[in-house]
Amino acid sequence: MTKPQAAAKEILKSLLRPFYRMGRKFIFEKLPPLYREGTRYDLIADEIKKVKPGVIVEIGTCHGNNAERMIRTALWSNDVDYYGFDLFEEMARETFVKETSIWPAPMALVESRLKSIRLRGRTPKVHLFKGDTTRTLKAAVQRIGRADFIFIDGGHSYETVRADWENSERLCGPDTVVLIDDYPNWGVGRLVDEIDRGRWKVEIIEPGDYFYHSSPPLNCKLARVTVKR
Repeated sequence: MTKPQAAAKEILKSLLRPFYRMGRKFIFEKLPPLYREGTRYDLIADEIKKVKPGVIVEIGTCHGNNAERMIRTALWSNDVDYYGFDLFEEMARETFVKETSIWPAPMALVESRLKSIRLRGRTPKVHLFKGDTTRTLKAAVQRIGRADFIFIDGGHSYETVRADWENSERLCGPDTVVLIDDYPNWGVGRLVDEIDRGRWKVEIIEPGDYFYHSSPPLNCKLARVTVKR
């Protein structure tokens, strides 16, 4: 590319940049968020659109990707208090392997990202908790009170996911919807199968997502748990 061509390209980019920003602002602030078609994350969006939660609890915030999608979906209808739990900087290699985890981003980075969300004149109240959820979630139950929507996708060992579920039970009201990710894999399958069907309605949402890079391939589904009426 010649120097005149490069200069012309830069001028064109500078002229188009304001229109790009306007389009991006419209998509992210005026339109409902778009989930990835064909994945279980579409189902999360559908649930939030039905529930219209004012209080969202996510166990396993990680990089904040799913948190942002959930918050944006909920903000379309009402104000949102988001409570997110993860190890963040406290993640250790041993825990990473034991819990079949994804390495999380620094808490401050995730917090900044989520607090910058603005949609229809609304911004979320973001509350992040760093540390082992078997302790941090238990300690935060009284502060949270009742949750409208809970997404459990933190540690995947049986001990951790069982503690996350037992602490989440204490946040549930008669209309709370809980989604547990990654059924029937690792410790999640055992935990979901053990949930008391006399008290809770448990639905396994098909078909789930297939991950062929694993051996054998994984099929990760959502378990939907609500109070049995």
